[in-house]
Amino acid sequence: MKYIEVDFPVEKLNEIAKKEGNAKKPIYQIHKWWARRLGSVFRMILLTSFIEWDEVEEEARRRLGIGNATEVNGEMEALIRDKAEEIIWERFYSRNDLGGKTVLDPFMGGGTTVVEALRLGLKPIGIDINPVAWFVTKKEVEPLDLNAFEAEFEKLEKSVGEKIKSYYKTHCPICERERKNREEKGYDFGGGGKEELADVMYVFWVNKVKCLNPMCKKDVHLFPSFKIATKKSKKTGTVHTVFCPKCHHIFETDKDDAKTACPECGFEFVPKDGYVSRGNYSCPHCGQKYKILDSVRKSGHIPEREMYAIEYYCPIHGRGYKKADEFDKELFEKAKKELEEQWEELIGKYIPDQEIPDGYNTKQAKNYNYRYFYEMFNERQLLLLSMLLKEILKIEDENLREFMLLTFSSIAETNNMFASYDWKYLKLVPSFSQHAFWPPNQPLENNIWGTNFGRGTFEKHYAKVLKAKKYISNPFERKNNVKTFLGDGIKTQNGLLYCRTSEDLSFINDKLDAVTTDPPYYDNVMYSELADFFYVWLRLGLKDKYPWFRGEYTRNRREIIKNDIQNKDDEFFLKGIQRVFTEANRVLKDDGLMTFTFHHKETEAWAAMLVPILE
Repeated sequence: MKYIEVDFPVEKLNEIAKKEGNAKKPIYQIHKWWARRLGSVFRMILLTSFIEWDEVEEEARRRLGIGNATEVNGEMEALIRDKAEEIIWERFYSRNDLGGKTVLDPFMGGGTTVVEALRLGLKPIGIDINPVAWFVTKKEVEPLDLNAFEAEFEKLEKSVGEKIKSYYKTHCPICERERKNREEKGYDFGGGGKEELADVMYVFWVNKVKCLNPMCKKDVHLFPSFKIATKKSKKTGTVHTVFCPKCHHIFETDKDDAKTACPECGFEFVPKDGYVSRGNYSCPHCGQKYKILDSVRKSGHIPEREMYAIEYYCPIHGRGYKKADEFDKELFEKAKKELEEQWEELIGKYIPDQEIPDGYNTKQAKNYNYRYFYEMFNERQLLLLSMLLKEILKIEDENLREFMLLTFSSIAETNNMFASYDWKYLKLVPSFSQHAFWPPNQPLENNIWGTNFGRGTFEKHYAKVLKAKKYISNPFERKNNVKTFLGDGIKTQNGLLYCRTSEDLSFINDKLDAVTTDPPYYDNVMYSELADFFYVWLRLGLKDKYPWFRGEYTRNRREIIKNDIQNKDDEFFLKGIQRVFTEANRVLKDDGLMTFTFHHKETEAWAAMLVPILE
């Protein structure tokens, strides 16, 4: 009997899982995947699925001085259980080698079972029908020559990185004021050198619609408030960075709930109010209130955007906010013009040309008149992403090229016009912060290559890959908030990964020691609808190599979910799960265990899972 059949240390594990949920291990940050399970949870599931209870009980008795022949009462039994759990935690925080036994994950998703199994000296077989899940897991466990990867990154920086950065430059307003002061005072330092520009970290945009009042029809900027940032400190208290809705001048105030006069134009406004609330807008010109979606639908096109602010990094004055000026707008127009000139040679080759298909999640974008995946990006983003992809595809070494493609795919989530800005935490919010395609009223454009600060840039994601692969060589677990390095690096040659359905496992010849998995969550996560966003970019570099990247989308008639739009009802979900469970049972050894986790707030989803288990 395995340990997990007698006990499972859920209380302490829950505390560890909470901490890991806030600071996921580096390997699981290598690329976005939805509803990833935590490494600590699956490490414990696998350990307790393979360790014999009798072995641990015997050790517990020995430590407690209770002989195997001694008859125990309730109190002694509790002591043995506690000591057994203590031993399991010692194993959790130690190097383990479970002897190359086989474990199958028929729904491997982001690869948690595969990674944790390899760390424990097991031989995992991972299967997923989604090509993006397969590719992400493949790169998680494949070896990477870090020196060669760094060399390729440096080549990219020289060939295309510097050019990308040149599209994200701006004038530091403090430097500008100081320069004007010097000129007014007649100072001349000579040299006539070119002024050093600051780096753009983020570009703030706002959507606008036409007021539906037939007597008005003026533009309404969809500002939910006029705040950009709020900073709190003991020294200064709460300070709000706000912008004037009339002239977009940016300034600071200690109050956001009272009328404030713009120091530039004198216009009075309440910073926290805005024009938008709960999907409705109040026209500032006529005072009428309408639904945003009604205006968007009537227009028949994606809402127009206007650039209104910049967050910059100046090497002299640090980070700051400024109104978007003519220089900033002209730089964007330059990129826009270049894209127009190159469009025919880029579309379909370096920019995906797929339409956004109908779906449960994609309807959010389609309601706002988005028809193609490329429309989720602005013109500058498309130009620079295609420029970067073109250079990546020139990398000769296949493994290095794939790792760089993975890095490229990862930045798509933070470099599109569905990203936004968190004014409380002063950082970018990726487009998939929710499992949906929600177009924000105030999109945020990121610096694609990167600056000293900020998140979601190519530089930052490249660093994530390095960190992830270093973790693979020297993994750790957190013990009392301290990293405990275990030295159980992954032996990647022990794993087998397949991109296919798990409803037929006839290709597995030998009986397996265990099945550990995390099945699809009924109607909770529409994996293929979301994964298509990354797939359309990855496909440009992988379709000639892997047959499962040749289709237009990741959607597959055998994907097991409940999705009414795809005509997949309760019965489809039940029968699909049942076929996989039946196959898993068939390939398991007689004493092998199948363990799975399931997450859903609705009782009907749990009830749906009960049927295939009983069958």
